[in-house]
Amino acid sequence: MNYNHLFMTSMELPRKHFIRFSDPGHAHALTFSCNQRLPLLSRDRTRMWLVDALEAARLKYRFAILAYVIMPEHVHLLVYPREEGYDVSAFLKAVKQAVSRKAKHFLAREDPEWLQRLSVRTPEGKVFRFWQQGPGFDSNITSMEALRREIEYIHYNPVRRGLVDVPRAWPWSSAGSPEAGSGRKLIVDPIDGIFPRGSDSAETERGGPSDGQKDTDKE
Repeated sequence: MNYNHLFMTSMELPRKHFIRFSDPGHAHALTFSCNQRLPLLSRDRTRMWLVDALEAARLKYRFAILAYVIMPEHVHLLVYPREEGYDVSAFLKAVKQAVSRKAKHFLAREDPEWLQRLSVRTPEGKVFRFWQQGPGFDSNITSMEALRREIEYIHYNPVRRGLVDVPRAWPWSSAGSPEAGSGRKLIVDPIDGIFPRGSDSAETERGGPSDGQKDTDKE
């Protein structure tokens, strides 16, 4: 299984850890990457694991999913909590762990060499890591204007990478058209009524650095 031709030459994703602010009324733009920035999400099988995990976490933790794109080596996700008391980290942990477990079981059966490559030694023993260590990146969004900008940014990821010419041609995003691919799509929720009128002047709030974040993909 040779992924060398798919490696990214550069990444704009930050490597620091961040605090997640679970503030009532905020939407969250989440970005998380595969281990070693490898294109582990380049197969439809693996992408479907992620779609299934997102659907399950959406129901369990009561989150609306407003936009998403699954890139070969990272994911952009825009979510909004349906209840005031919520935990973004718990939602994301459920998603990442579900995919990691399926990947681990698949590789143990089909490709033990890659299972070893994606495992790291820790004081507790070897740990399989499908996802990049750390929580990824989270920005809080508090206005409809910022929300629309974020959706456009998410949908144009495959275009900026040269994978497609227009957003709707990429099947693994909320912009993708039914004709773009035959895989089951993740149905997104409407953005109408997310923020009250008069909120368009609000700014997007960025998460701050934290050394205390726990890994969210350990077995």
